[in-house]
Amino acid sequence: MNITVFSVLPFFSAAIAWLLARLGLNLLIRKLYAQRTALAQQMAAGFSGDLLNADTLSQKITDPKKLAAVKPMIEAHVNTFLNIKLQEKLPVIAMFASPDMLGKIKEGLMEEIDLLLPEVIEQYVARLIPELDAPTLIAQKAEALQEAEVKALIENTLKAQSINIPLYAALFGLIIGSVPFVLFLL
Repeated sequence: MNITVFSVLPFFSAAIAWLLARLGLNLLIRKLYAQRTALAQQMAAGFSGDLLNADTLSQKITDPKKLAAVKPMIEAHVNTFLNIKLQEKLPVIAMFASPDMLGKIKEGLMEEIDLLLPEVIEQYVARLIPELDAPTLIAQKAEALQEAEVKALIENTLKAQSINIPLYAALFGLIIGSVPFVLFLL
C-alpha cells in the first residue's frame, strides 16, 4: 500500500472524531431542548420543597432585623394618618386629640403592629406558597424558551467543555489513526 494513504489517515481520523464530537454535542443540546419542560418540572419540584418552604420563607421574612428595616416606613404612614388623615376622616376626634395623646396612640399602634406584623406575614406566606405552584410556573417559563436561547445557555455554561470535548476527540482520532501508520512503518 502507498505511504501517503497511511500518512493522511491520522488527520482524516482526527477530523472525523472532531466532527462526530460536535454532532454529538449538538444532538445533546437538541435533546435537552426537547426535554426542557420535563427537566424544568423535575428541577422545580426539587427546588420548591427547599426554597419555597412556607416555614423557612416566613422565618426569613419575619426576621426581626428585616422587620426593623421596614419599621420607619410603617411609622411614617402612622404619622401621616394621625397628623393629616385623622383630621380629614374624623375631625371631631382630631379636635380633641392633643399632640401628647397622638404620640401615645402612635406608640400603642406601633407596639401592636410589631406584634401583629410577623403573624400576618406568616399567615400570608402560608396561603401564598401553595397558590404559586412553582413547578408549573418554571415549566411554563422553560416552555417559552426558544431553541437558540437554550443552546446559548448551555454553550455559555459548558463553554470550556464544548470546546475541549471535540479537541480531545480529534486528538484521540489522531492517535487511533496514527496506529496503522506506525504499524506500516515497522
